[in-house]
Parts: sequence; structure tokens; C-alpha cells
Amino acid sequence: MGNKYDHITHENRVAISTLLRAGFSKAAVAKQLNIHRSTIYREIDRNGIKSVGYLPIVAKRRVAERKSRCLKLNEDNELSKKVVKYLRESWSPEQIAGFLKMENGGSSLISHETIYRWIYSDFGKRNRYYTFLRRKRLWRTPRGSRKPRAIIPGRVSIAERPAVINQKSEFGHWEGDLMLFTQAGTKFNLITLRERTSRFFVAILNPSKHAHETALRIIDYFAAGRQKAVSSITFDNGAEFFLHLEIVKQLSVSTFFCDPYKSWQKGSVENGNGVLRFELPRTTAINTMPQKEIDKIVMSINRRPMKCLGFKTPEAVFNENIRNLSGNVTT
Repeated sequence: MGNKYDHITHENRVAISTLLRAGFSKAAVAKQLNIHRSTIYREIDRNGIKSVGYLPIVAKRRVAERKSRCLKLNEDNELSKKVVKYLRESWSPEQIAGFLKMENGGSSLISHETIYRWIYSDFGKRNRYYTFLRRKRLWRTPRGSRKPRAIIPGRVSIAERPAVINQKSEFGHWEGDLMLFTQAGTKFNLITLRERTSRFFVAILNPSKHAHETALRIIDYFAAGRQKAVSSITFDNGAEFFLHLEIVKQLSVSTFFCDPYKSWQKGSVENGNGVLRFELPRTTAINTMPQKEIDKIVMSINRRPMKCLGFKTPEAVFNENIRNLSGNVTT
């Protein structure tokens, strides 16, 4: 008797169909394929069609539909509404899963892999949820195809970040990111920064993704009378932050980096990016916008009350902390 299999591949299904048409019994098919006969019986009974027989393409589709129906997001309407909401705000599945876990007191509600499977299920494709992803691919790229990231010199892992920063109990610790735009012919982007305690948000017009230009813009922002307002910055592992040591040197700050492909670990700035996307969608011709216009939009965000701040505004909390610092710091 063959070994017991838990999973039938597409090649197995083609072989099952061929052998059945050739007159083999179910037991004989199991013996030929070295698969436990109960697995073969179950496969044919569940995925075959009585009037037609067993067809591999139909069987594959039935399995996919069954899996799709079993996905957690198809069963939990409230959870699926939340996921779609954050997808529309350009959050990645990792960011959504991480944020929901944080929101649920550290207990995971759903994994990012489940969200990806839902997006690329027949249901998700019909609703074109993949168009909310950064690369908008109709088919998911296999995990193994990711290009290895360059090793960032002097990189300090977020795991080594002091507890006082993680707890958001000390002012002056920021998160940094890049917001990209799809307007043809432009390399312009926005460097976004957010102070973790006050949620004060900043967006800086950046003419390229080059590490030198990015570092220079961040240094210029804080050096213009704001240096005492920054003690650390947490980045993801993008190549645009390759020259972070120059920021460390010029501003006398510490830098930390998220774990690879876990940019949701800097959730404050990612959340700010999602809010800003309502005003500046990906199709915005950001290269035609002056910095003053961007500042005006961002300041309107900083002047909205936030529940996590006791319904104070980020601007008010930021200024309160600034007044507690020695010296003159300009917002």
C-alpha cells in the first residue's frame, strides 16, 4: 500500500484523470501513484463530476473555490471591511496585520499571508483588491523571487532600540519613510517623518530616491533650528537610507532599522502616509507642487485631534514638548 499523502498536486490530478480513462480502478490508481487509496477516493468524490467524470482542471478549480470560501476574511465581515479600508489607504498586508495585532493588544487577528491569499483568491481578484497593492500585480510574485537587499553599513536593528523609544514615553524619536508617486517621467517623492510621542507629521519634497539626496534633505530639515527635537530616527531597509550614518554624524542622533520586509514596525509614519494619501494619491504630479503647498496639507493633518493623544492635536502636543526643551526650536 502506498504512503498516505495530505496534498494532491496538479500533476497528480492529470495522472488520476489519465488512469481513470484508461480503465484503472480507484484502488489501482492509488497503487500506480503510490498514494493512499483513501486520498484518491476522497479526491475523486469531492472534486469529480458524476455526469462527466474526473477532470483535473475542474478539480483544481473546485479546490481553489473551497479554499477561498474557508478564508477567514470571507467569514468575518467586520475584519474584511477593516482590511479593505487599509488597503485603500495604500497599506501593505504586513502593515495591516501588524497594526491590527497592535490594536488588539498584541494578539494576532490575522496574518499578512492570509491577507495576500484573500487578495489573490478568485473573490479578491473579482474585486480587484490587488490594485491597492504597491505593484498592482494580477499574480503574486513568489517569495523566493525577491531580490536580496543591499547590506546597510552601520545598521542597528529595531530589536536593539531602547524600551523608552518603544513605549513612546520620551519625546524626540522619529520614524522615516518615502512616499512614491506613479506620475510618468518624475523621480520626485516625499520624505515623510513622524515624531512618535506627539504624532507630529512632516513631508519633505525630494527630487530623487538617491541615498545622498535623501540624507541631505533630512539633515537640512532638522538642522534648520530643529536639531534638539530629534534624538533618533527609525527607517526601513530601503536603499534610499543607505547613507544614514551621515545623518547620525551631522545631527548627533541614533538610527534604527526595521526587520527586513516588516516596515509596519514603524507604524506611526506608515499611518501618517495613509492619511496623506487621501490628499495626495499616487497619481499626483508631485514634481509640480511647491513645498509650501505640501506643508499646508500636512499642517491640516497635524491640526486634527487624535484619540491616542486624548483628542489633542499633534501640533499642540509637539509644541508642548518643544517648550519643555532648552533653547529655541522652530516647528
